[in-house]
Amino acid sequence: MPIAHIINAYNGVSGFARDRLDRAVPPERRQKALADTQDYASESPLKFSFALAQLIFCVVPILLFLSFIGSVALFALGTALVFTLFWAGIALAILTPVLCFSFTVAIGVWLWGLACFAIARKSYELYTGEAPKTVRPEYGSAPYLTNGSSSDKSGTLTLRGGVKEEETLVNGKAY
Repeated sequence: MPIAHIINAYNGVSGFARDRLDRAVPPERRQKALADTQDYASESPLKFSFALAQLIFCVVPILLFLSFIGSVALFALGTALVFTLFWAGIALAILTPVLCFSFTVAIGVWLWGLACFAIARKSYELYTGEAPKTVRPEYGSAPYLTNGSSSDKSGTLTLRGGVKEEETLVNGKAY
């Protein structure tokens, strides 16, 4: 019984190999190549035997060399991948506490700015006795500077919303 399985497996593998070979090189071309080789062997047996001996003894070292090159290339790719992942892990181990520190500093700076704003606002209220006015542009348009009315020659620019700012003159132009 086991011998029958071996024969069936051999027939299956050889049939598969023959199908793949027929797909790569059609049988007509293989028959022509075999006939040409037989003709060459009959016409010049010394040259053919030299070429055959070279092929038989050189194909093994060439295949071993190609397999060595392929395995070295795969090993190099695998090593490069491991090397890259290792250093990416080290960088991530450094980046995580740096980001935590940066996040903490950013929150601290934001809270400091918020506190300064609140203190300045409260100081203004205590000094003037009234809350500061909030300037808000009209919905859908950005604030822009105007020169005020044509009769206003005070040298101030008016931000839409009524806030006046000093005009900066560069080469006679107002900015």
